[in-house]
Amino acid sequence: MKISNSFLAILLLALIGFFAANYFFGKDKKRTFKKDLVSIDSAKVSSIVLYPTAMEGKKLTFEKQDTTWTVAKEDSTAEEANQDLVNYMLGSLMQMKTKRLATTKQEKWEEYQVAEKGGTRVQVMEGSDKTLDLYVGKFSMQQKPQVPGGGQQQNPMQMQQQQQQPNMMTYVRLDGENEVYAVDGMLSMALNRKAEDFVAPEPEPAAADSLQTAPSDSTAVE
Repeated sequence: MKISNSFLAILLLALIGFFAANYFFGKDKKRTFKKDLVSIDSAKVSSIVLYPTAMEGKKLTFEKQDTTWTVAKEDSTAEEANQDLVNYMLGSLMQMKTKRLATTKQEKWEEYQVAEKGGTRVQVMEGSDKTLDLYVGKFSMQQKPQVPGGGQQQNPMQMQQQQQQPNMMTYVRLDGENEVYAVDGMLSMALNRKAEDFVAPEPEPAAADSLQTAPSDSTAVE
């Protein structure tokens, strides 16, 4: 069957239009989605400013003195911070990876708890450079859907392990941007705490001398 030149021209134009649309819309999508939201050099981090919703947005300032972190509430003296908890908080931020784009609409910010007055805000400073300004919002936990084994039958133990590993996500938004992302993990739980949680625990009182002289036993052993 002979194909007319006009049909081939229409087909060619349709293909050009398809690839052009795919290029431009795909480019916009890639530009909107950010796989890595954080770029922090832990060795250069000098301070962290935190506004937890658990404290109704009041400021906590963490400062690094040599290798030790201190924490101070607004208008209060700095205290030694819980080093493990600060390092956990910083590590959680550095390991954060985006899972998906949740929304680009500003009217959805409150739903995901990332509005300016609705989420925990964290700012990371490397000297005078602010390397991160992030709103951390809603935490979500969902049961993972069962994935077929691709022809391989799963045993009951494998099925139970799969059911016990839920999807844990936190919704975040970079300051000055509209995009809200779902990231893996429990980031909100690492950051949204009260001031006393971040203060180093009091040292335990010294234990009584366990080497005290035992009372003599007058009973002889035959």
